[in-house]
Amino acid sequence: MHVPGDDPILLSIAVLAQTVAHVLGWISTLQTQTYRRKFFQAYIDEKDAKEMVAYLANIDPLTKSLTRRQFMNIAESEFRRFQRYRRPLSILILDADRFKRINDTYGHHAGDLALRSLSLVAMEQKRAQDTFGRLGGEEFGLLMPETTLDNAVVVAERIRHTWEASPVNLDGELIRSTMSIGAAEALSEDRSLEDILRRADRMLYKAKESGRNRVMAE
Repeated sequence: MHVPGDDPILLSIAVLAQTVAHVLGWISTLQTQTYRRKFFQAYIDEKDAKEMVAYLANIDPLTKSLTRRQFMNIAESEFRRFQRYRRPLSILILDADRFKRINDTYGHHAGDLALRSLSLVAMEQKRAQDTFGRLGGEEFGLLMPETTLDNAVVVAERIRHTWEASPVNLDGELIRSTMSIGAAEALSEDRSLEDILRRADRMLYKAKESGRNRVMAE
C-alpha cells in the first residue's frame, strides 16, 4: 500500500518549502538589521553634525579660541562654583600691545596673523583646566579655576614671555609684538563675575600705563 508521506517527491517539496521559508526569514531579518544599522548611522551622523555646528558656534573663526559669549557662560558657571565652595578662581585679561600699529604698518592680514599667533601661544601655555576666549578685538580672557592669584601670575608671565619670543612671520619679515596682562582673583565680597573682571581690566590698563609688556595683578 502506498503512503503519501513516504513519497520522495512530496518529501522533497516539503523540504524545499521549509528551506525557502528559512531563506526568506533570514533575508527579512538581514533587511531589518540593515535598516536598523542605516537608521542608527543616520542618527549618529545627524547628532555629530548638530554637535559640530554647536561647537563651531562657540569658536571664534579667526583665532580658534572661544567666543566671548561661550567664555562668559563658562566663567559665570565657575563663579557660581566659587560662591558655593569658596575654591580659588582667577582671571587674566590679555591685550596685544600697539596692535593698531601692526595693522597700520603691515596691513590687516598681518594683524590677523598676530591674533592667531597670540591665541595659539596662550592656548599652548595654559593648563588643561583653564578656559581661553576672545573677548573682543585684540583682547582675550583666561579663566583659571582652582588657581590663586600668585599662581595665575606665574602662568601669565609664561604666556607673556613666550609671545614676546614668538614673532609673526609675514612673507619672511618678522613682526615682533608684546602683550600686557591684568590679573585678578575672586574675593569673598565679590557679588558677581563682573567684580573680578573689572579688577582684571583695571590691572590691564595699569600695565599699559606702566609701559606695556608686563603683568599687573590685584
